Amino acid sequence: MAGKGTVFLRMGGYEPIDVNDLHAIDLAKFAVEEHNKQAHTHLMFIDLVRGEVQIVAGRNYMLVVRAINGIGGPMHSYLADLYEGLDGQRVLKSFTFLITYIPQPGGWQPIEDVKEVEAIGRFAVNEHNKQAHTHLKFEEVVKGEIQIVEGINYKLILRAIIEEEACTYMAFVFEDLKRHMSLIDFVPSN
Repeated sequence: MAGKGTVFLRMGGYEPIDVNDLHAIDLAKFAVEEHNKQAHTHLMFIDLVRGEVQIVAGRNYMLVVRAINGIGGPMHSYLADLYEGLDGQRVLKSFTFLITYIPQPGGWQPIEDVKEVEAIGRFAVNEHNKQAHTHLKFEEVVKGEIQIVEGINYKLILRAIIEEEACTYMAFVFEDLKRHMSLIDFVPSN
């Protein structure tokens, strides 16, 4: 019998992981340290942004980590692709730079790569569907802005489909420091 809090993962597909899970954080730190050894860099681990796990003969992990280059250096996001064998041995398969900037606190900054916020766009559409009892289908984030406060505000222009017609909407989403998201507003956009 499974205990409380037991998570069952199916083999084959990738499943999201809890970014607060200590094992996942340890894997993210390992990825940064291993990259430092391989590339002769001095990145310092900041946090685990998101990740997925795939059950194979062991586990494949795709982790988005934030790190800074030395004390006071710029913060960037990286995609770490790693494998952990059944024996616990870890192999960093790749470590890829993701974004080129981190917005400064206060003002709104444009999001240069909207692919980075697709999950937030999907959240906005799904949450709007629950609140308004509609059946919009997320299509894409067209553009967006981000504001760093005690958490993150996202202002997104997104496209969603209803009854086979693509419509444009403006969504405001707040993500708190514990990474819980709230839909603040969702309105049609011109």
